[in-house]
Amino acid sequence: MRRACKTCPWRKSVEPGGFPGGCVNEIELRRMASGEPYMKVMQCHCTPDGEQAKVCVGFALRVGDASVGYRLCRIARMLDEVEDDGDLLNSVDEVIERHNTSRGLVCK
Repeated sequence: MRRACKTCPWRKSVEPGGFPGGCVNEIELRRMASGEPYMKVMQCHCTPDGEQAKVCVGFALRVGDASVGYRLCRIARMLDEVEDDGDLLNSVDEVIERHNTSRGLVCK
């Protein structure tokens, strides 16, 4: 059972920008979570790109089936079982506010 990594941007305990890259792309994240036919999901920044990439646990727990890309991953059995340890922000808006607006960052 996977939990969010220690530096996951969805964690309440992670300082603003305290994860690799330090900035959340607001437009991309909103598209992934919108329910529109958009096939991307938020990748865990602690996993390699390509076939070994994993879906971010925070994204899976807070967005999940609202994302078309996530639903397709579930159907294709490409997801790990995930567990909420109680330290996650509740929404896409909270993630964006914490990591972008609070630091005056604009990600493209």
